Formats: sequence, C-alpha cells, structure tokens
Amino acid sequence: HIWGDGPCGVDDGVADTPASDNPNYGCAYGHVSCGSVDMIQNYMDYSDDVCMNIFTEGQSTRMDALFAPNGVRYGLTISGGCGGGGPVEPTCNDGIQNGDETGVDCGGSNCPACEVATCDDGIQNGDETGVDCGGSDCPSCPVTCSDGIQNGDETGVDCGGSSCAPCEVIACTAPTGTAATGIKRKRATLTWNAVSGALSYTVEFRTAGSSSWTSNATVTETSVTASSLNNNTTYEWQVRSNCSGGASSEFSPICSFTAGDAGSSACGGNRMMDTWVKAFPNPTTGQLFLQVQMEAESGLTIQLLDGMGRSVKQWTAQDPANVELDIREVPSGLYFVEVTNGFQREIIRVIKD
Repeated sequence: HIWGDGPCGVDDGVADTPASDNPNYGCAYGHVSCGSVDMIQNYMDYSDDVCMNIFTEGQSTRMDALFAPNGVRYGLTISGGCGGGGPVEPTCNDGIQNGDETGVDCGGSNCPACEVATCDDGIQNGDETGVDCGGSDCPSCPVTCSDGIQNGDETGVDCGGSSCAPCEVIACTAPTGTAATGIKRKRATLTWNAVSGALSYTVEFRTAGSSSWTSNATVTETSVTASSLNNNTTYEWQVRSNCSGGASSEFSPICSFTAGDAGSSACGGNRMMDTWVKAFPNPTTGQLFLQVQMEAESGLTIQLLDGMGRSVKQWTAQDPANVELDIREVPSGLYFVEVTNGFQREIIRVIKD
C-alpha cells in the first residue's frame, strides 16, 4: 500500500510514491497527508475503482523484479501453468488436479478412475453439486431457505428463487461521512461516502443564511469542488443519493465551512470525525477481523452485502477496536462490509476464498 501500512514515517519501499499516513476512500481528490497531496489515483490505495488509474514507474519496476531471474516469483514464469516449463505430468498423489487428471489425483492416462457419485456416504463426490445430492445420479439438492447457505435456485443466502422469500432490496439511503476538505480562500472539496446502489449524487450549495439553495450539481463521483468562494464567508451544503428506478434519498444533514479556514468543516451542527474501516485478513477463508474508527456510543450495525447490494448477514458491535465476523458458511466471492452508527457509514470490499 502507498502508506506503507503505517504512519508517515513508514515507507512503502517505492521512491516515487508520495508518503501517506492512512488509506483514502471514495474519491478524495486533493487530500493532504505527510506534507504532500496523496496519490489517491494509485491502485495501491483504497479509493473507489472509478478514481484509480495508475501505477508509478517505481511500482512497475518493483513488480517486474518479482518475475526477473532470482526474483521471488521467477518460478511462475517457467512453470507449466504459464506454458514455459513443458507439459505437467499427473502425480496422482499430491492433492492437486494436474496433468491430464480429470479430478484431484484421479482420472486421465495414469491415475485411478475418479470416484463416482454415491448419494449416501455424506461426502460430495462424483458430479454431485451438494452432499449426496445433485448431478447426474443423485436426487436434486433441496432448497431450505433457513440454513444460512445459498443452495437450490436461491438468488441469495436463504432468499429468492422459486421457494424462498424475496431477497431484501437495500433502500436508497442518504450519503454519510460528509466533510469539506482542502478548504482554501477561493475553493474547497466537498466529499461523502459512496452509497450502495447509488447511480449519482445531487449536491446543493448556498451562502449561510440564505433562504434557498442557490446552486446544485449532479455527479457520479463522491466529491465535488466548490469554487469562486469569498474568503472568510461561511457556506452550507447538502447531498442526496440518486438510485435506479428514479428513487432518491433524503438529503444528508446540512454541512458548513468557512472559506479560508482549513478546520471549519462541520455537519449537523457538530464537527465530524474522520471515519474508516480496515478488514484483515482480506481475502479470508472464514474469520474476518475489523478495525473501525467511528463514533460508537449507540453501538455499530454491521452488514455483509453481496455483489448486488443485498444483505447476507448482520451483526451488532459495541467495541469498534475489536470486531470479529464469522463468514465461514458464506459462498466464495466478492462482498461488501457496511458499518454504520446511524449517522455515519463506511463500506469496504472483502473477498471470501
């Protein structure tokens, strides 16, 4: 990562990436840490995909070195998997499907024939699609709607398909994590957290004390620049989410800042703390640990969302520094973890192997 997994004094080992003290989320253009503007466009930050577009020359050199002779990953370039090491022979005893094996250590020209489906031994074998069910020989796998597993024709975990209740649709919610950053005499950057399912965001802006909003903009990013400001003048702004089907959320609480005062960002009458969520290990095989920076006096609500934004599992937590999630029964794939305290929200991507 470009922040070297530590504060400003920790380096990422690449000379041409600017120092940073923490990951950036959303599209935090112009964010400054460690005395320089963060390279939020770098693929090794945590910015939204739409904002990431570069590796530096130093990063490219470092990656190339991995695969050069004597590099720690040089062996991949001469392995049979890349076509450079000749044909791979079946081993029949290493727990890996290789050579012309048609299964793990079975089938092909040299190994024993693969075991056929038995349908009654409590093991998923042959072409069974579940334990003792599915495939060409066994009964169809049942749809249970209550076992915490996505099976049958369920479109989510215990929901959807022909037999289960429809999967929950995540409502179009107002953005959280609103803040004004990079406040200068003439301009400032207004930012907020991405909302699952949002197609765009509408921002309204006015001079504090005005009876109506004097300007607005609709953007697809999670930030917008307010320009042509008057120094020492206080401004107010709010933002809403626009989702599919013409649905829009309520506006976020009104936020304010004063041009020229870098520490003046406030929302809902209170200064908002910077929030973030880190997950490890990521990818994970089952246990996921979170570190959360967020106000937690009323507790945290945590949801695991699938790639369509549908809720898969939900937890509550009181201690943001010690959150453990068990997702062992969840199918492999890409998910999102949403953490909220009711007025702030963070979403990060996780991968279940």
